[in-house]
Amino acid sequence: MKYEETFMGRPATIATYKSLFRHHIEPLKINPNQWNDQYLKIVLNHWKIKELSKRTQTILVRLLRDYLAFLGGPTIDSKRIIRTVERSEQQEEIVALNKVQAEELMRVCKVADPKFYPILLLGLHAGLRRGEVFGLRCGDVDLFKKRIRVAHSYDGPTKSGKTRYIPMSDELEKAMIAARNLLMRPVDESVFEQQNPNPRLRRLLGLAKLPMIRFHDLRHSFATMALENGISPRVVADWLGHSSVNTTLAIYWNLTNSNTSLNFLPGGTHE
Repeated sequence: MKYEETFMGRPATIATYKSLFRHHIEPLKINPNQWNDQYLKIVLNHWKIKELSKRTQTILVRLLRDYLAFLGGPTIDSKRIIRTVERSEQQEEIVALNKVQAEELMRVCKVADPKFYPILLLGLHAGLRRGEVFGLRCGDVDLFKKRIRVAHSYDGPTKSGKTRYIPMSDELEKAMIAARNLLMRPVDESVFEQQNPNPRLRRLLGLAKLPMIRFHDLRHSFATMALENGISPRVVADWLGHSSVNTTLAIYWNLTNSNTSLNFLPGGTHE
């Protein structure tokens, strides 16, 4: 019997578990006889580099626990490891681009890597996580209502498990129309091929002579600039998929500058 044959639950849940296992545990070729705390650190760092969400890492920890048991390996304290993952996320430094830096990055991207431009804007103008960008389906991009439905990550549901809607800026709408023939494609087809956007982003940052950031930091940039633009924290929380406006304020409020004004964010000022 293969480990994947032990999964239980609804078909969609089993499919998610299989995808996570095949992408993030099986390639590590774990040897249960060599398992120790150092091995664990390597595994957690591997997931961190891939910028997996806390929710995804939590599922992976449980799958890893059961996989080690399946292989006859040691019993691991999954609750302790999950707490480690949560502390790591809480201690993560928030890095964000300002308006001038964001506009320079956009300018360079248009010239140096135009195919990447809509992917860049989904982070910078809509605050999508990396997994949500590559989980985006053609039917999620509503060109008539000028909004994006965020309902999936590439490896399963969104981090919150809830669907949210984000208005598109004029620039994002143009980029999506120009880059993808959305109206002529099946609604359930992925908009973009799955990839690691960070190497392309780093190249663009180098060309623009900007600080090196991760794709996830584009989401931070979107959030801080939206707040600086006077958009209600509650609206920003909804756009980001936060369960509480307090989460948004705790993460981003200290980074905002009330004197900054942005024109490219969707919707103008919201109350």
